Amino acid sequence: MLPVASILNKPVLELTADFLDIIVENGVPIFVKKGAEHFQPLFQKLHLDDIVEEQVSSFSVSRLEEMVVSITKKELSMIIYLGACLVESSVYFKVS
Repeated sequence: MLPVASILNKPVLELTADFLDIIVENGVPIFVKKGAEHFQPLFQKLHLDDIVEEQVSSFSVSRLEEMVVSITKKELSMIIYLGACLVESSVYFKVS
């Protein structure tokens, strides 16, 4: 088997394991920035804002209320969990 073939058969994670920290610290922000630059024109061409507005305006008031309540419950739960973690950590580390 050629060396190239053996490399191509390995998972990407295995090939990049030694460089993972560098990729995450430097590569991901660049990828996100470049991705945002390229996707913005695409979103404008697709008129996603108009599509979303049209879909949301077609919802009934009761459906919108259900969505808001559902999202609010999830967000408040996360705030409660975060608060509990902060209290526990302050007790553990004896922060006053």
